[in-house]
Amino acid sequence: MKKRWTRSALPLFIAVSILLASAGGILFHTVSAQPAKSARDWSKWVIPLPKKMDIPRTGAAAYSPDEIFLTLPRLSDPLLETAGRLLRRFARGSRGFQIRLTLTDGNCPEKLRLAIRDLPNRDQAYAIEPFFERGRMTGLILAANTPLGLLYAARTLDQLVAVPEGADRRIDLPEATIVDWPDLVERGEWGGNAAGDLAWLAERKLNVIEVHPKLGFNPNGSPSANLDPGMLAEGARVGVKIVPIILHLEQLAGTGLFRYHPETAATPDPAKPLPTDYTPGVCFSKPKTVDLLAGWMGLLLDLPGVSEVDVWLSEVEAGCFCPDCRGQNPFAMETRGIITAFEKARPARPRASLRILLTQASYDSNDKVLQAVRPDTKIIYYDGGRTYDSSHKPMIYPRLADFARDRWLGVYPQLTNSWRTVFPFSGPQFILARMREFVGKRLASMIGYATPSNRYYDFNVTAAAEWSWSSRGRSVREFAEAYATRRGIPQPSKFAQWLEKAGEVGWKLAGSRSVERLIFGAGGQTFVEGRIQAGSSASFLKGLKFGGDLFTEFADGKDFGESLVQARIGHRLAQETGDPRVTDESECVLGMMEFLAALKECADAWQAAGAPDKAALEKALRNIDLAAKRLTASVYRWGVRANPAPRPALPSRFRDSVDFAASTADQEWRLAAAAGIQDPQPEYRRRPALAWTEKDFAGGPAAVLQADITDLLRGAGEYDVTLQFLEGASGVSIRAVSLSRGVTRETAPAIDEDRWDFQVGRWNNYVDYWLTLTPQQAAAAKASDRYFLNVELLGPSPDLPAGRRTTFGFAAVRRSWRSGERPR
Repeated sequence: MKKRWTRSALPLFIAVSILLASAGGILFHTVSAQPAKSARDWSKWVIPLPKKMDIPRTGAAAYSPDEIFLTLPRLSDPLLETAGRLLRRFARGSRGFQIRLTLTDGNCPEKLRLAIRDLPNRDQAYAIEPFFERGRMTGLILAANTPLGLLYAARTLDQLVAVPEGADRRIDLPEATIVDWPDLVERGEWGGNAAGDLAWLAERKLNVIEVHPKLGFNPNGSPSANLDPGMLAEGARVGVKIVPIILHLEQLAGTGLFRYHPETAATPDPAKPLPTDYTPGVCFSKPKTVDLLAGWMGLLLDLPGVSEVDVWLSEVEAGCFCPDCRGQNPFAMETRGIITAFEKARPARPRASLRILLTQASYDSNDKVLQAVRPDTKIIYYDGGRTYDSSHKPMIYPRLADFARDRWLGVYPQLTNSWRTVFPFSGPQFILARMREFVGKRLASMIGYATPSNRYYDFNVTAAAEWSWSSRGRSVREFAEAYATRRGIPQPSKFAQWLEKAGEVGWKLAGSRSVERLIFGAGGQTFVEGRIQAGSSASFLKGLKFGGDLFTEFADGKDFGESLVQARIGHRLAQETGDPRVTDESECVLGMMEFLAALKECADAWQAAGAPDKAALEKALRNIDLAAKRLTASVYRWGVRANPAPRPALPSRFRDSVDFAASTADQEWRLAAAAGIQDPQPEYRRRPALAWTEKDFAGGPAAVLQADITDLLRGAGEYDVTLQFLEGASGVSIRAVSLSRGVTRETAPAIDEDRWDFQVGRWNNYVDYWLTLTPQQAAAAKASDRYFLNVELLGPSPDLPAGRRTTFGFAAVRRSWRSGERPR
């Protein structure tokens, strides 16, 4: 069961007995003597904010749960059952104050039926209204056009009403008049932990996820497709639509497609040499390709509750050069093939819908894709560089905005600092701007990306739920106070003040892609326009300039300096909130700003007139280490508090985000070595321990590589072990990294192990495993003992052709600042 949002303990009530007539006899209820609350006070408990809500300042009465009873429509529906479960937490009686749920086609007051009949997105609209007897409120009516609308009404009332800890405690029931509906038809997520987080999403009235099914083939070559039936059932219960994805078309080889149907493989470009790791795309001139795609669609659309399927265009250009495909636009061909396949699957499923996802590879051909689709085809805009973007630039470009005026358009935006990072970013200004753009440009759907888990991005995802439902409702400050109220943050007003500072600074950091660029740089890569390319941050660290590189959204030194001041003010405000989660995030934001300042100081020393200023370089390098130490410890502390997990379960992207500052400091010191500057603490830099090649897997794909690293360790502490793929046709899977101690590597027992699976290869080319040498373990070492690094790998099978078995990489060890150790 997911942990519910909490509310602070209700104040004690001074009760005045009032004799009240009711249909079932005589009951007593009490009038609360707590200070009267305004509608704004009540509204702080509700996210998202209803469009129209009125609660008189004196409009509340106190009842015990046994004095409140619930009536539901006589209709078997999982959404109504969920609404009933929510409300029965505080409506446990059989008479007294009535909470009545009704559909507009049933026993619904005409006033409420008319109020929500013609609202936008009427299937999700609802109304709440009190009713009275002898001048006193004796009940609330919740009305909607559909069971989903009634569930939303129940969620709103559930948030307004605080449930007492004991059955004898009384609760306030507000005299609430509400009419509400969402701005966007769809609000949801894909990826990350969305598939396992349905209840959490639904609590925020997010109503869709897109998810990868298991696609494959039966022994006879016919398509197979499966989704977790438990997830489908939960989606039906909580009001979250499940839309299965058919993955990027150039990646279908992973389904076994070419093993069962080799004739569907695309013909490569004869004018270009094939890379050693070449995998073909698919040929859409082959009828079999369309038939198999239609087979997958039909299987998915036959799953319980599934009525739509989303097909992703290729993410890299993988056109076919067979005689029938040569010379045609590959993305227009993919689109026509997808639509033909859907029409084959559709006759038995007339209410089914098709979605097609654009990509960064299709960007220059998007116009041709839009021309090829049918009027009822739904289009989703994704681009690894343009929608996975947290800058201040608008996202929906004019051609798509024109399309959205009278057609169905959705978008896949990232809701975080970056898809590649796990770095704190509570940015209400950023989320509000994005949601207002989507609503203003008449989009139908927002499917956010918050990988690897919503636990890291609770604020931003909740803010997306708020403003995708009601984009012109709350201000940044009002939402921040409501969020803090629901989360139990001690001082909501201080929290809001902090966000007004930190949110703006965090937005500039995210928009500049500072953390993202340094993470890619740590592995010798860059990320440009949605494409991963070879490169290194060393190539730009010496020439950093405001307005570019790591400072894209900082116009000049004055702008950066003002933002640094804002971060410091924000840190002070964060400490005043009394919430350690807020303080953790604030320390990360301030730490990143100070780290950037140190990097710029170093770049300025390199760019000194005539020759690099060696004294200034040495000072800047010391500052880089100090800032990296603080930032490393801060990100680690923030992450393990935000999403507690045992070490093997910590996501790789979180590890990268903890370690990037140390990796960047490593690169800076290596650059400085060329100027004759000696590194005072080489133990904090990556030092090679062992390497692998395809020869290590000659006897089979499994191998354990070992190295004596006694001379690389500097006593007790935390250590990073970086596994990096350099080149070859095959990556390797790391199964575990361990540290052993003894006289020989054959007899030395393991004293620490980090066991989890990760594949390094061409795209994800490095990963950090973490080890700890405790003071007790270090003290127990004998003079004859040695320390050994053990790396369990799964490499290319010797059965592969020689050209596909090549692989080369290394493991390096460095001391870590995760525990907050102070640099010398």
